[in-house]
Amino acid sequence: MKRLLAIALSLAVIALTCGAALAAELPRTDAPRYKVAFYQSPHYHEQDEDGVRSGYGYDLMQDIAKNSQLSFSFVGYDKTPKECEQMLRDGKLDLYTAAKHTPEREAEFSFSKRPAITAKTCMSMKRGNDRIVPGEYDTYQGATVGLLRNHTYNQDFLDFAREEGLEFNIRYFEDATSLADALIKEQVDILVDSYIRVPDDEVVLETFGETPYYFMARTEDQGLLDQIDAAIDRMNVATPNWRSDLYDKHYGAQSLLLELTEDERQYLAQLQKRSTVIRAAMGPDKRPYSWFENGQPHGIVADMFAAAAEALGLEHQVVPASTRAEYRQMVEDGSVDLWLDVVGDQEGTDEPFYRVTSPYLQTTLSILRLNDSSGKISRVGLVRNNTEFKRIVAATWPDAEIVMLESTQECKEQLLGGGVDAAMMRSYRAEDLANDDARGRFRVDVVPNSSLALRMGVNASCDYRFFSIWDKTLANVAATQGAQITQSYLEQSMDLSLTAFLYRNPALLACVASCVLVLVFVTVLLVLNYRRRIRQQEAAAQLERALDEVRRSNVLLEEARDLAESASNAKTSFLFNMSHDIRTPMNAIIGFRDLLEKNQEDPAKRDDYLKKIEAASNVLLSIINNVLEMARIERGNLSVEEVACRAEQFNDALFSIFDELMTQKGLTFTRQINVEHHCVFCDPTKLREIFANILSNAYKYTEPGGTVHMELREAPCDRPGWTLYRTTITDTGIGMAPEFLPHIFEEFSREHNTTDAKIEGTGLGMPIVKRLVDLLEGTIEVTSEKGQGTTFVVTIPHRIASEDDLVALERAQFDPQLFQGKRILLAEDNDLNAEIAVELLTEAGFQVERALDGAACVDMLTAAEAGYYDLVLMDIQMPNMNGYQAARAIRGLEDSGKSCIKIVAMTANAFEEDKREALKSGMDGHLAKPVDVQELVRTLTVALSPDASPED
Repeated sequence: MKRLLAIALSLAVIALTCGAALAAELPRTDAPRYKVAFYQSPHYHEQDEDGVRSGYGYDLMQDIAKNSQLSFSFVGYDKTPKECEQMLRDGKLDLYTAAKHTPEREAEFSFSKRPAITAKTCMSMKRGNDRIVPGEYDTYQGATVGLLRNHTYNQDFLDFAREEGLEFNIRYFEDATSLADALIKEQVDILVDSYIRVPDDEVVLETFGETPYYFMARTEDQGLLDQIDAAIDRMNVATPNWRSDLYDKHYGAQSLLLELTEDERQYLAQLQKRSTVIRAAMGPDKRPYSWFENGQPHGIVADMFAAAAEALGLEHQVVPASTRAEYRQMVEDGSVDLWLDVVGDQEGTDEPFYRVTSPYLQTTLSILRLNDSSGKISRVGLVRNNTEFKRIVAATWPDAEIVMLESTQECKEQLLGGGVDAAMMRSYRAEDLANDDARGRFRVDVVPNSSLALRMGVNASCDYRFFSIWDKTLANVAATQGAQITQSYLEQSMDLSLTAFLYRNPALLACVASCVLVLVFVTVLLVLNYRRRIRQQEAAAQLERALDEVRRSNVLLEEARDLAESASNAKTSFLFNMSHDIRTPMNAIIGFRDLLEKNQEDPAKRDDYLKKIEAASNVLLSIINNVLEMARIERGNLSVEEVACRAEQFNDALFSIFDELMTQKGLTFTRQINVEHHCVFCDPTKLREIFANILSNAYKYTEPGGTVHMELREAPCDRPGWTLYRTTITDTGIGMAPEFLPHIFEEFSREHNTTDAKIEGTGLGMPIVKRLVDLLEGTIEVTSEKGQGTTFVVTIPHRIASEDDLVALERAQFDPQLFQGKRILLAEDNDLNAEIAVELLTEAGFQVERALDGAACVDMLTAAEAGYYDLVLMDIQMPNMNGYQAARAIRGLEDSGKSCIKIVAMTANAFEEDKREALKSGMDGHLAKPVDVQELVRTLTVALSPDASPED
């Protein structure tokens, strides 16, 4: 999932500029706005000094607005809850979002059927209170208890005290703040109060039920409450876990650490007084979990053991074991107190008996395979005595033979020797073995549904109190230090030696070697050239006429050299800037992924890191797309594909793309259209790329407070049946120096690099614009003044179209029922891409079966009954048989029910020529990777429609 978390986060927001230029207007429906009580309440209603709102209640109303035809404004942050209730009564508010049912309120207000949030009433004490032990009622006797006067659950507490025969000294308080202060100042030993989230400095002793809080409105607004109930019902269907997700985001899980009883503390004191040494055994060859170096223990397991022992103040020792047999013997003869790496919860049931603790580490299982291996797994290597592993192998590969081996190192040797097809082991161990192989011959594949708990076994001959002490302490250490300990070893295992790095990057090694050879070659040429010039000088007196000829030749050579050096310098500068520009977003992606992994439990940081990863991914994709686009232009692979379109609709689409971006940056973006012929033939894709590049530069190089203006006018044209569209884009940005303007359309040319301007780019945007304008037989002019701004004027000729030429592009609407029960055959050789595709398709309602290559896809379709599969999603670049070959083979099947199945390409071959090749090979549609979810749903909806034709 780490790789999935690192890649899947860059796929989401890529197809926004690829929508159709022409579309019917979106239907509009009124969204009435209601005023919502927004009184100050920690975690529920919060507002910072800039007026930015947050909290459980605020986010809940945003979700309701997204699932209904309602909109909300928020009022009353400077009011108390009682004042807000009065405002509702006076008609100054429409909705109160967290109200408890009371007879008085029910007499004048209406309530929703669905609760907004639920609180629980707790009896709790201050953390660190040694006199009261949770669950031991005799320690409660005579304690001073604080209650809120007239609290709903006071009677439940009094009933509890009477049933248990407990006597308390009771003090009443008027508000929750006074009650909490009394507990902190130890004026009371115990308090009873309702909590949405129990404070971290309190320990819960008992709970007495839950209190739901509802939406409340005036009786005449019952319709508003009905719409809110309906919205919550939709949320329950679409995202069943929304309540717990929203709760965890704003309140978080309560972090209670397990505490020792008085009896356990006394027993621990005896162990400490006797200087007790805890002796333990662990596997000697399970890096990064456990291993020995010079007799000293290392690894995640060893550090968790040491941290728990140190927390108890006890001396500890891991008994060295040089072999697995020696390690197993220590466990089996019961000579140690602790068995540190028990797998699952079934180990240790035979003699000698070990009591198994709660899990202190959750991990997965992976299979180690050779990089070039493929096909069915027939023989799986396992280290002996791993019974839990045997069960997982039997469930995952029921026909595979299990080969028992002595160590993970032997598993690696058997893989290299062909004795097994795969070796299964814990994921961290598999990754460590793969990283440790200098030649990079192994790959690691996670076994699905293979979550594995690592526990410790306490020898049954040890006192039962020691087990309880150790179990609680280990759980606390795992909760507070487990992630840090594990991460430290994972970072070590990811470090590669220089040799391993070069083995894993042969292209880089070849590049370095090539550079050295080129340097040697250039040096030889320079030496030879120097010697030639010396000989020319020595013969100058005798070859005066020849010298003149040589000088003229040298002039030509110098000019050629200057041109070559100029081109070389431009490309060198480009490569330098590209290296920096690519590393900048890549560094952000990698850095924020690491921070995301360490801060999974912090919702605010998690959301912030995800947004920054998304932004960096878009920057990186933009850089790569520009380079690839320039390569296509250089190869001459571009052609003009004209369709009839309306000037206003194209301009609207282009304007909408940048309007929100510029507004967010504080720019004023205006436009003007003045044309006589509104319908023309054009290539909207290339026009969009031209103007998007120019507008993107205007956006990037204009400071907040500036303006950008786009104007479309029709110019006279002397060509019958044609017109000239002249688009002028003017900004008030930083402008360009006069000496740079003649070079603006040169490849790799940039006035500022990323470091100077803090703006990413490749220096290819304007060259691409110039090539596309030339392709469309147009012209482009640019004027600019440093510090004043820039103006681009683009003039493009278009054939005049009529209204009859316009074709309405009807977008198929997604019908959830259309996908239910449909079965897709997915041809995808890449496991990661397959996992993403299966997840997206399954969520949409499809059943998905996967073929590992084109040949397997054809075989599975041939073997299935007619109509078993409804559609084929086909990757292009696959081993054995690529996607084009597989599509042609399917179209050639004798069974017409199978040969006519819908086939849609889903591939990283994303250019226009790739799309044409897909249709030429018999496919019905084309999706470019990274896959946009909305485009995927639209394409599949069209493909599965009864009257669909290729590329509707």
